[in-house]
Amino acid sequence: MKVSTAIREALQHVHSLGYAHRDVKSENILVRTDSEKSTVITDVRLIDFGIACRLDDDVSRHELCGTPGFIAPETVLRQVEDASKVDVWSLGCVILERSVDECWFEGNWYKVNESLCLQKGGLTTQDFIPLHDAVARSLRLLSRGNASIHTFVEQTLVFDPNLRTSLATLTLEQRPPSRVRRHSTLTENINTTNSKESKIMSPSSVGAFPVMKEKRQQRSNSTRKIVMEPLALPIHAPGVPLPPLSARVPERGNYSTERRGT
Repeated sequence: MKVSTAIREALQHVHSLGYAHRDVKSENILVRTDSEKSTVITDVRLIDFGIACRLDDDVSRHELCGTPGFIAPETVLRQVEDASKVDVWSLGCVILERSVDECWFEGNWYKVNESLCLQKGGLTTQDFIPLHDAVARSLRLLSRGNASIHTFVEQTLVFDPNLRTSLATLTLEQRPPSRVRRHSTLTENINTTNSKESKIMSPSSVGAFPVMKEKRQQRSNSTRKIVMEPLALPIHAPGVPLPPLSARVPERGNYSTERRGT
């Protein structure tokens, strides 16, 4: 669980400074691998604080910002009470993306989240049923593989931010998969359909994130100068972006409705 643990610690540091990242995704994670063993990760960095906000910023609670596929439900509703919990949800999405088949994530998760973000207000509980189903399908799929991954995602992809784990209480230990619970914010009967599910990419731990094929490295291995003051974590050397699995990478940018004027 090297990558997930490293990012959790980075986010805890950011939150301790009174900020939330708000755009945690694969593209914003840099990894350094061993020069002789490319599968051995030696360093992990969290980057791009372009839409970070202060945890006590009331204006930010009403912004729709982030990247589709990684945006928390309360952000879609523009009802964020604790921006740190938004980062927890996004971290769960990253681990999910890195643990399943590319086509599965694209069709069963990304598009569902994106469709919610594109709706123009007036969202009801009914509108979130597809996302709830996507969480249920994800947990069923992950339960077939590594128990640590299932445990991690189960704690982070919880609809009610008050019930969602904090980074401080996030458990990385393996435990038997539990039945998917209906979240308190969804009161209707949820019909979880038996959709076609694919296999886990690898039974290995989250820490063994695969180095993606060259054709998917849209963000090349070139060095990148990173300036993150005042939220900077120690940067000793440039890293390599952890590429997303989604084929929609060129289109997958973040946005902030108020601050970017869109």
